[in-house]
Amino acid sequence: MELQHPTTTFHNSAMTFDEVSMERSKSFVNALQ
Repeated sequence: MELQHPTTTFHNSAMTFDEVSMERSKSFVNALQ
């Protein structure tokens, strides 16, 4: 299936962005300590 629903694609992108933000936050906190 090459075609995806816009909502599904947006949801996947949001999840990925959220995961990246979490990793960045962890790295930032570790750097401060």
